[in-house]
Amino acid sequence: MIARTATDASAADLPLTELTLAGADAAKFLQGYLTCDLDALEEGAGLPMAYCNIKGRVLANGWASGRADRVSLIVHASVVEAFSTHLSKYLIFARSKLEAAPPGRALARGAADGDIELRPFGWSLVSASGVGAAEDLDGLCIDAGFGLVSAPVSEKFLPQMLGLTDIGAVSFDKGCYLGQEVVARAQHRGEVKRRLRRFRYRGAPPTPGTATSPSGIVVHALADSGDSGDALVVTGTRDSPLSGPDCTFSPA
Repeated sequence: MIARTATDASAADLPLTELTLAGADAAKFLQGYLTCDLDALEEGAGLPMAYCNIKGRVLANGWASGRADRVSLIVHASVVEAFSTHLSKYLIFARSKLEAAPPGRALARGAADGDIELRPFGWSLVSASGVGAAEDLDGLCIDAGFGLVSAPVSEKFLPQMLGLTDIGAVSFDKGCYLGQEVVARAQHRGEVKRRLRRFRYRGAPPTPGTATSPSGIVVHALADSGDSGDALVVTGTRDSPLSGPDCTFSPA
């Protein structure tokens, strides 16, 4: 586990945002656009999901929670505008409206009544007033080997490259959704060579979207000392070191 210091819980600092689709056909509508099976939707439980473009690249990912007429979508704050704009193009065919949930949330380990459990990791989206310290999202993602798409890496990866098929974020049985044909073809042909892998970096801290050589892209990074830390990188390299503009990466 990464050594890190917890920070004061602050909704302003939390890089997750909760959007809500409310209306008679909310879940039914999203069934045709999210990668997960909304038939498994529950209140208080975050179902892993992704929203892809027509080429099967993940524009946003995170969790869906709620009921048939009200679905909360929890994604990285930096992709909210692009996600909302993209989804709104299709909402003209729906009887539901997209709205931002009020702020006041923090990220914590464990779950309690009224929280949204972010499966399968045991994290929770909780009331910021109910915790004294907020967990660091990058640290949690690196510990779990989970890639949460932020703006610099939006629309760059298939779900398989981020390991989303391994945590139940993609259903191959439910039928069509946006980008489904590309995602399914890659899965059944076994064509996905680049995967999310953990590295130790040394040098200047890389940021999401940083390109590495050989071919790779940083998704998460977190320093644990002045010139080193951990990172998740989508790359085809499993056991070989990588180099970035201002740092080097060694397999963890």
